[in-house]
Amino acid sequence: MNKAVEDQIKLLLPAIQVLALASHKTLGERHAELLKFDLSSWEFFMTVAGLQAATTALAMRVGEAEFERYVPLMNAEIERWDRMNGLRAWADCGAFVSRALVGDQLTGDERKAALSDSLGMWVLWNLYRRAPSYREVQLARAVGYLMLRSFAEWWD
Repeated sequence: MNKAVEDQIKLLLPAIQVLALASHKTLGERHAELLKFDLSSWEFFMTVAGLQAATTALAMRVGEAEFERYVPLMNAEIERWDRMNGLRAWADCGAFVSRALVGDQLTGDERKAALSDSLGMWVLWNLYRRAPSYREVQLARAVGYLMLRSFAEWWD
């Protein structure tokens, strides 16, 4: 395993949490309907989405076999953050995103858009506790893109 990657894994969740908390106000200024969600729920689901964005980028960068060697360290960090729901939410987000990325026909930009949209949809679905309406879905890209843009290159 790469020591630099291990160090980045240990710093990842605190960095994501800072952005998740700040994004509630930032995105809420542009999309007031997001402010109706309590900060704790917002922070939790945005943190999981940021974690998924970062770990998806790591898996694509190092390959599946090497990525699997980092999973126990990531699991430990997630459990330290939220022992009750963290791992379950990360697995759920990962499964949701994987369904959106099925197929090799997606180009690089199409793949990024699908990843961004699926991250945002996962967050909104969990915050609304139902499938978002057509109008609400329009927020998905903004929500997902924030985390994707912020953490896709975390490993550089």
